[in-house]
Order: sequence, then C-alpha cells, then structure tokens
Amino acid sequence: MSLFFKRLDSFYPSGPILIRASKIADRRGYFSETYKKDLFCSNGIEEDFVQENESFNLRGVIRGLHFQSKQAKLVSVSRGRILDVYVDIRPGSKTFGKWGAVCLRLGDGKMLYIPPGFAHGFYTYTRSVVMYKVSRQRDADAEGAVAWDDPDIGIHWPKDKYIISDRDLGNKKLSDTPLEDLG
Repeated sequence: MSLFFKRLDSFYPSGPILIRASKIADRRGYFSETYKKDLFCSNGIEEDFVQENESFNLRGVIRGLHFQSKQAKLVSVSRGRILDVYVDIRPGSKTFGKWGAVCLRLGDGKMLYIPPGFAHGFYTYTRSVVMYKVSRQRDADAEGAVAWDDPDIGIHWPKDKYIISDRDLGNKKLSDTPLEDLG
C-alpha cells in the first residue's frame, strides 16, 4: 500500500497536490488506503481534517468557485467523473487569479489536496458523488465565492448545458472582490 504525491507545477511549492492511492485488486474488487497521516505530513500536508462532506450531482452541474479562508480541502470522487478546478486567490501570490484543473473519477485512486488560499469548484461529466474533507468547520463570516465564468480567470469548462445554483450565478468576479474578503 502506498500513496503517491505530486505537486502541481504551476503552483509549486505551496499549491494544490495531486494524490494517487495504490490498490490491491482481486476477484472481489480492490482495497486502497486513501489517508495516512504520517505520509500526508511527510509530503507537506499537515492539516487535521475535522469534517467530511458529500455532494450528489447530476451530469452538467457546476459548483463553485467557493472558498473559506484558512480552510484546506481533500477532494475525491466516490461515483462518476468530474473536472475539479482550483483558482489561486492568495493576495500577493505570483499566480494570483491563475487556475488549474484535474479530472477525478471513481476508481482512479486520485484525490486533490487544495490548500488554504484557493477557490474551488467542479463540473460533473456524469452523475457524480464528490467527497471532501475540510480542515475547518464552516464559518459563514470566512466564506466567499468567485464567479465560475469570470472572464479574467478564463477557466475552460467543458461545453455543455450547465446546471448552476442561483447563488453561484450571482458570484462576483475576482477583480470585484475586495482583497480583505479573500482571507
């Protein structure tokens, strides 16, 4: 059993990390370790995750781009396939406003660690169940969101007929968000 960690180059050294869990497979299916604190710590992820959330999503859903200041996330998929997107919202960062994305799907063994200072969202290619551990419980005063379609960020979402909440349709552009609101 092992976990493999890969820092995502454009945000190296303090940005998101792609994690892949190895599997032991046999005729029944497979077994995989998905979290081992000592391995996470030795790879720079020292969060104590305090809560796990699950969302079920129809095909074509976009959620985000949400953030909680000082909150980290560990995202995985237990059903379906998603495009998981992150945006650097750390004031003063060399990569401020830059985005990246990875595809996560059931059975690929991948998880995405998103450190504090990044907005997060995803698009669902299929009906999907998204799981994410968080390092802090929800704090309404520390949460915010950025427009999923902010042209200055320029995320390349898959072309589709999107399903988006009214709340997410009303999110402001990153440039219209006061820096002090970003954490």
